Amino acid sequence: MSIISQNNTPRRVPLIKCYHKEECKYQHLERNRTWQLDAQPSTGIDYLTVLESPPGDCRYMYDPENSSIALATILKAFCPEYDKNVEIRKTDLLRILQEKKIFVIDACLCPVKRTKKTTKEEEKTTEFIRKCATAYLNREIARVKPQKKIIVAKANLLWRLEDILRKSKHADKVLREKVPFPGCGQQNRFKAVIRLAREAGKL
Repeated sequence: MSIISQNNTPRRVPLIKCYHKEECKYQHLERNRTWQLDAQPSTGIDYLTVLESPPGDCRYMYDPENSSIALATILKAFCPEYDKNVEIRKTDLLRILQEKKIFVIDACLCPVKRTKKTTKEEEKTTEFIRKCATAYLNREIARVKPQKKIIVAKANLLWRLEDILRKSKHADKVLREKVPFPGCGQQNRFKAVIRLAREAGKL
């Protein structure tokens, strides 16, 4: 399968498979991958943000037709000049992220199921994330080659990925800070953490 790159030439989509293989019921891997690669900056990536997983429904952050609070918040955190805009059109948002060399990926290819926060269920969630990320995340980081920093965005995601990221060739670029998810009402907290990290010279 190929898609059209930013300079209108066909680009081969790297094969991608969920670690669940045949057992995976998620139907949107290929579609999501196409949107993701079409949004990837063609001139390199400075800042790579790692989120947990796609949502459980058919939505996806790189869908050019639908809004994404997470992507908009990440842009506003790194580029405060856009923070005054209440809403940025999705086509403009994707273009600006490309120009600013900002990219976002998920640690897991398929959605992480939301369960009751019991110790047993949390252990299952951690195992799910680590298995999927082990099969995918470091290969993806190596593919995109972030030049400046990797930001893991969710309070408990960094420690779940710690052992995996330590094996990455880009491990030294990981921001060792607790960074909240850039959505679900935590947009201002995310922007504040990124601002303080930049002021401290960590980004």
